[in-house]
Amino acid sequence: MERRVKVKILDSIAGLADPRPKSMLDEKYAKIRHDLSTRRPKPAPAPIIEDTIATTKLRDRYGEPELGFARDWSFKPDQEVMIPESLAKKWEEAGICTPADDGKSKAA
Repeated sequence: MERRVKVKILDSIAGLADPRPKSMLDEKYAKIRHDLSTRRPKPAPAPIIEDTIATTKLRDRYGEPELGFARDWSFKPDQEVMIPESLAKKWEEAGICTPADDGKSKAA
């Protein structure tokens, strides 16, 4: 698990939770494919099955990188939060956050 750091948010930002693991989603798509190809009285044509799965993958955000959020999230300006270190670096470069003062005074 990646180290988390405390940052101060400079601008409002929101996002979605990480997609479910690919293995779980692959099982879901296999079930859809099986259900549509074996339905009675007439199975769905292959192009319809593949289009249905492609649409479902878009909704599921299949293959998107994980950022470390278990559920949908939003942050307001001046809020201090703990986020993964690699994400903190990217957000700092983009001007979304800055490292937060951890309350410990440094020796002079």
